[in-house]
Amino acid sequence: MRKLMIAALVAVRLMACPFDEENHEPTVDAYVALSESIAKADAVRSKALLETNRELYLYFQNVRGEPILSGLEKAVAANDTERAMHWLGRSVVIETEELLDQAAQKFERYNEARLLLVKAKKHLELIMARMGKKEAMQAKKAMRKALKSLGNPGVMGVGKRAPDPKLFAKSGSEIKVLMRKTVPPASL
Repeated sequence: MRKLMIAALVAVRLMACPFDEENHEPTVDAYVALSESIAKADAVRSKALLETNRELYLYFQNVRGEPILSGLEKAVAANDTERAMHWLGRSVVIETEELLDQAAQKFERYNEARLLLVKAKKHLELIMARMGKKEAMQAKKAMRKALKSLGNPGVMGVGKRAPDPKLFAKSGSEIKVLMRKTVPPASL
């Protein structure tokens, strides 16, 4: 009976894990799909994907005032792969920065902040692919530090580790600097 209860508790805990609730990231999905169609010079599919993700790119445009949607539309229309990939990269940078900022706001709520950082990490990996080896390692290390800085509430006190807001701020700032260096803001 005891083994059955433990197994049931473990199963409930695994099913309640926030990381399993949302494995779908619209920005990442749009980036992958659009970058594939741009690489294949498939203008029809690229335009259709832009239209499908119009609200997403308008959101980024409104958040930072960068003309993400306009830039993408012009680059796709001109068949300018390099420029289109830059605008796609900017959308991922903006989303990653937003996730880091939200994690900072929810820093005291471990589960929420951790989920936001896991999502930010998924976005950051797209940008890390564009970085040099040294910068990619720095970004990976900074993300590890950001995750570690959240501390750990432990299970019934076991494994508890205090959060470190200063380490989080430093790591988040380092990630942002590395991303902006790799994919700097642009104008039309």
